[in-house]
Amino acid sequence: MNYTETSADDRLIGVSVMFLFGSLSLCINLFVIFGVKHSKSFGDVFGMICISQCSANCGNGGVFALLVAPITLINPAWHVTYWGSRCGQLLILFWNADLLSHLVTSVNRFCIMFFPMQYSHYFTKRVMKISIAIAWTISACQAAPYFNYDCTLQLDMKSQTFQFLLTPCTPYVALYFDWYYSLCLISLITITDLVTLWKITQMKTTADEDRNRRRSRDRRFFFQTITQGTIIITELTFYFYISTLVSNKWTQFAMTTFAWILAHTLDGFTVIVFNRELRSIKCSVVVTTSTSTTIAHSKVTSTLQSHVVSVPRHSDVTQ
Repeated sequence: MNYTETSADDRLIGVSVMFLFGSLSLCINLFVIFGVKHSKSFGDVFGMICISQCSANCGNGGVFALLVAPITLINPAWHVTYWGSRCGQLLILFWNADLLSHLVTSVNRFCIMFFPMQYSHYFTKRVMKISIAIAWTISACQAAPYFNYDCTLQLDMKSQTFQFLLTPCTPYVALYFDWYYSLCLISLITITDLVTLWKITQMKTTADEDRNRRRSRDRRFFFQTITQGTIIITELTFYFYISTLVSNKWTQFAMTTFAWILAHTLDGFTVIVFNRELRSIKCSVVVTTSTSTTIAHSKVTSTLQSHVVSVPRHSDVTQ
């Protein structure tokens, strides 16, 4: 089959991958948001950053599962229309929101390691809300040029990957606002994480158990952050560089569209892996539900027993 051809079977495979993994990403990140909101170990500040990241991941998974996949299955031609191209714009919005949330996370971990005494003074809930709002505002501004149809990011049905239109606008949005912009953010995140890692290696265990416990938690959060950053860097490398070296359409699909969805799925999954409290949510819900059911059953039984009265047998009444 020529690379430029796309059969109905190939389209169905692409749609299935986008829908299934997009839905999986959506479910995992929604679970993490729910878990973080009900978890005490994250705290208000770091919890808000995690929720921001996972919200961006939810947006990414939702666009692929609920917009891109259905459009591709029902009417692929709609992808080249103005409104169909909004899928690419939304993906850019959520991608940049995720990257900026990662940067905020890295800065947060850097500050708590280098300035533990001043951390709670500067990283208040209000400051974090403003930081997250700025991150999403910048992401929205960065996605604004895509309202111009010439700057559109569309799904190419031949390869089932998102590509920029070949217009005078392309060098600006694709090269400067996407590739270089992402590269700069990733570089900042990497440098910040490496400096934080160096600080962690210099820290020594103290006799204060409370302090050691907090340090252990902060280290865990840091390694969670650095793992998520590694996932994003890997995805960018495959998407912008390695995918250009291959000609097989399924290999290219795996390194671009699938890698894009998978990166946001693993981003949320990493939070679950590094936090036992989230992994135990299901068990806690099951145990709580079982206990509540048992207690409720006992109360009902006791109530019924307390209201039982002695009813004469029919033969006694007739006598």
